[in-house]
Amino acid sequence: MKSSFHSHLKQQGFSLVEVVIAIGIIAFAVLAMLGLFQVAIRSGGEAAEKMSLSRISRSVFDSLPSRDWSQVDGSTMPPGSTGITGFAALRENLAAGNPFLLRFDNQGNETGLSSEARYEAKLYVDEFPSATLASPSTAPAGLVSPVLNLRLHVEWPMDAPVQNRKRAVFRTALANLE
Repeated sequence: MKSSFHSHLKQQGFSLVEVVIAIGIIAFAVLAMLGLFQVAIRSGGEAAEKMSLSRISRSVFDSLPSRDWSQVDGSTMPPGSTGITGFAALRENLAAGNPFLLRFDNQGNETGLSSEARYEAKLYVDEFPSATLASPSTAPAGLVSPVLNLRLHVEWPMDAPVQNRKRAVFRTALANLE
């Protein structure tokens, strides 16, 4: 009787080798899953950044015709161009080499010059034809271009050193709406 009892006990457990192999397989699977979580978190962060960048570019470009370009967050008109607003103000300010500085929060909402800003956007003119530099009221007929080619540079995060910031560039053309 004793011998059958002991043989029955031997068959009920796992050997040390089997336990070590099972733990190794589980550890390998857990490490692989942790790696996937890291990739998923990084991808989610990149998707959120792209969404904010899209919101920023859409906000800036959609507001171009209606924004008061005579003064935007501290950028002022060049000397001698007071009283000019709208498209003419945008044209003259950019022609003078004054990019407009705009700042945005994590969600892509404009913040002014707040220290809460995560994104900084600068609006430049791209390949500005010399004929476009003339004011519509003083230029000979046909010398003022009806289109501005604009470039929006966005940098983030604002709390990082300039050399470590990420950058994105967006372009659009704006028809003269005056």
